[in-house]
Amino acid sequence: MSGFELPPSPAERKRRAARRRSVRIFAASLAVLFAIGIGAVLAVLSRVALDPQTLCPKDAPPASQVAVLLDVTDRFNPVQRAYVQHAFERLQSSLPEGAQLALYPLRAPARPRLEPAMVLCNPGSGQHASHLWQNPKKLRRRWEAAFRQPLASLFDEALRAPPARTSPIMEQLQALSASAFGYEDGSAPRELVIISDLLQNSAALSLYRAPLDFPRFHGSTAFERVRCALPGVSVRILYILRAGNPYLKRKRSLIRFWEQYLDACGAHIESVDVVPGLEGFDEP
Repeated sequence: MSGFELPPSPAERKRRAARRRSVRIFAASLAVLFAIGIGAVLAVLSRVALDPQTLCPKDAPPASQVAVLLDVTDRFNPVQRAYVQHAFERLQSSLPEGAQLALYPLRAPARPRLEPAMVLCNPGSGQHASHLWQNPKKLRRRWEAAFRQPLASLFDEALRAPPARTSPIMEQLQALSASAFGYEDGSAPRELVIISDLLQNSAALSLYRAPLDFPRFHGSTAFERVRCALPGVSVRILYILRAGNPYLKRKRSLIRFWEQYLDACGAHIESVDVVPGLEGFDEP
């Protein structure tokens, strides 16, 4: 005779279901704890030692290098100031974590600056940080206090500098090229942002007097005085229009002159944005 097993009672079925739920919850909890533990270990192992002054990696090159030449040898009107301030804010916000940003203000007295006024690396804003094993709010506070605010304050202060009698833009590019991009292996992207009216005015060359004839300038000894070395550097220009600019109706010719100069330095222009603020200017 085959055995006969009574079906479980309702109470027994509830106890078995409860045990199965407990096992599932326990297994899920273990999986979560395991994932958190692995994430925390990976976060510790991937943590890079940073220089306390610059926030740049101590033992590795930055993820990328960006140098900003801010030409304030002439005043900015309120519209121009607001535009370039917002452009600089966007640059800071879009900079990858671990990237280096160096600021070179060209201001009165207009002497080329060999070293940047400030250089900092983006420590990360915490935007993509994990809430489980990282602290996004703490990372955001560090980004604000140690990276965004110091650079933004220096940028804003430079915009209010008094005008200078000369504008040695090429000389500043030459000095910048010797210090801004210190990693020669080419592994990190390199970018130069020029905020300027592009009206070079120094003993080597004055675009208020000299013609826009780059081949002639390139063959002169004056070019050797302002030759720079920017191999592989991509350039973005924020072009400031001024009422006294002799090239207001020939801005493409002026941009072409600078394109040839930068090409001779090994760089290439990625974009040119005309900064608004000159009332009544008509596009050619």
